[in-house]
Amino acid sequence: MSVTDASLSFLVVDDSKVSRTMVIGLLRNRLPGAVFHEAGDGESAVAQFERSPAAVVVMDFNMPGINGVEAAQRIQALSADVRIVLLTANAQGAVQAKAEAAGIRFMKKPIKAELADQIVALAQVPA
Repeated sequence: MSVTDASLSFLVVDDSKVSRTMVIGLLRNRLPGAVFHEAGDGESAVAQFERSPAAVVVMDFNMPGINGVEAAQRIQALSADVRIVLLTANAQGAVQAKAEAAGIRFMKKPIKAELADQIVALAQVPA
């Protein structure tokens, strides 16, 4: 059974508005009925998730305040079913290891069609 576009919600978190716009654009092209929320830092991401829980969170690592892994762990504490992708230019092994240890999928920027396809596939797996 496939998940419908209309039942999918995303939270895209990055301190760069350009990056958020690119991610949302690529995902919206694939899932035109999905709902998208945005946040520009980790604390705002947690607050946004509390207001409007998302099925999938796409998060940068380097942001003002708490980093993406810390924000992701706070979000995971709010929902065991959320799927989180750390989409970052920070490809250091330590960052990737932190993400994987926390059960967060790691993807390296820039966002490209094949990464968007992987995020969509992750989103369509029933929680």
